[in-house]
Amino acid sequence: ELQQTVEVLEGLLDGESKSEYERLKSGAGGEPTVCLWRELGLRGERYSQDTVELGLEIMSKALTAEQAVSVVRTFVAFEHPDKAEGKDYRIPDAGRFREWRFMLEPVSHYMAVSLVKRANHHHVAHDASTKGKRIHIYQTAVTCVLEGEGVNEEVVEVPLKFEICPSGGAAPEAQLSQDAYHCTAGREQHASLLTAKSACSDHAALSTTDALEVLKQKEIDVAAAAVLSGLEEHPEKIRPAVEAWRKMTPAERECARKLHKLGCTSHAVNLTTEASHNKTEKSTIEENMVRSRAARIITRSWERRYFVKHVSPLMTAKALDEVAASKFGGSYERGGSGGNKAEAVDGSVYAAKAMVWS
Repeated sequence: ELQQTVEVLEGLLDGESKSEYERLKSGAGGEPTVCLWRELGLRGERYSQDTVELGLEIMSKALTAEQAVSVVRTFVAFEHPDKAEGKDYRIPDAGRFREWRFMLEPVSHYMAVSLVKRANHHHVAHDASTKGKRIHIYQTAVTCVLEGEGVNEEVVEVPLKFEICPSGGAAPEAQLSQDAYHCTAGREQHASLLTAKSACSDHAALSTTDALEVLKQKEIDVAAAAVLSGLEEHPEKIRPAVEAWRKMTPAERECARKLHKLGCTSHAVNLTTEASHNKTEKSTIEENMVRSRAARIITRSWERRYFVKHVSPLMTAKALDEVAASKFGGSYERGGSGGNKAEAVDGSVYAAKAMVWS
C-alpha cells in the first residue's frame, strides 16, 4: 500500500519536479542531497523541515533575527550567484526567525528534562538576577551524572529553565525550580527532585535552597505513600519520583532526604568585592555617586581658587583686554558694527586671555 501511494504521488509531479525528484534519489553515494535555494522555496509555500531546522540551528548560535537573515542571504548568494532572490528563492524575514527562536525554549526544556530523567543523580544550581522593584529573572541549571561504560561516569551540564519570578521570596523561587523538572510540551517529560544530591547558589539564596529541600521532602513523602499504596498506576508527574523511590535501598532512601547546600565560590568573591546583591548594587551605585560628586566638588573648588587668585583681580581692577593691552602693547580696532564707533584694542588680547584661562 505504501508503494502504491508513492507511485500515485510520483505521478502527480510535473516534468521539472520529477526530474529534480529523480536527481535527489540518485544523489552522490546514494544519499539524497539538499539544495539550499530550493529548500527555501518561494513566497506562499510552506517552509520545509530542513529549512526550519536550519533556522533553529542559526538562532541557537545567539544571532539576532536580522543577523540570521543576512547570514542566509550571504550564503545563498555565494553558492548560487546565478539565482535571484524573490524570483528563484525567498529569504525568511526577521519575524520568521524570531518565531523559530521561540520554538527553541520548549525544545531545549524537553531535552533537558529528558536528560535529568535518565541521570543516575544530579546536582542543582539556581540563582536570580538583581531584584528590582518590578520583576527579576530566575534560572535553574543541573549537572547530570550519567552511567557510562563500565565504572565510568559521564557528567553533562545543562540549563534547565529560566523564567520571570513573580516574587523575590524563597518559596516562589524554590517552586520555580521544582516546576522546571516538568515539561508539558509534546508528549511531556517529567523528572524528580529525589535524585538531586545538592543545590548550589550564592549565600544570599540559601533560604531558597532550604525551601527547595522542603519541596524535596514533600515529593519523597508523596512517592513513599504511592509505593506503599500498591497502586501500579500513578500520575505522569509523580511517576519518576515513584520509580526512583522504588529503586532505592533503605540507606539510599535515608540519604535522599538530605539536600546538601553549597555556596558558590564566585559569589563568595562577589560578596567580598561588594558586587553581589547581598551588599546590593543599590548601595554600591550610591557610593559611586557620592565619590563622583565629591570629585566634582573638589574640581570646582580648585577651579574657583584659581579664578579668585588669577582672574578675578584682573576683572575687578579694569577690563581684561585693557590689562592685556597695557602689558603686551599693540592694538587693533574692536566694534564698529551696528552704528557703534570702533575702538583700538591690544592685538594680543586673545592670547593673553588664553594664557589666563589655561
